[in-house]
Amino acid sequence: MAKNIGPIQFTGKLGGISGRSTSFGNILQTPGGFKGERIKTEDRYIKTRQLNSEFSRCAKISSVLYKSLSWHLKTIPDTYVYGLSKGVSVPSKNATSSRLKAKRR
Repeated sequence: MAKNIGPIQFTGKLGGISGRSTSFGNILQTPGGFKGERIKTEDRYIKTRQLNSEFSRCAKISSVLYKSLSWHLKTIPDTYVYGLSKGVSVPSKNATSSRLKAKRR
């Protein structure tokens, strides 16, 4: 990526160069990135495909869990469930009388 400071400035594509205007000035870059077809077929992207499939499963499970709990989450005044759960659990942890750590042998 390069910043264009010359007299000819453009946005869009010209040959193999893409130009765009940003708050930093006119930026020039060559097209790049990954190709979806290569990720689907090449052996060196096996780990990427595995991680992508794991992420999609986790996202689907999370979506189902959120949809099933949405009514209950709306009744909670705190919008951040993690903050609410920590707010409930930390005082109860501190209220216990025996907070000694287990001794190692």
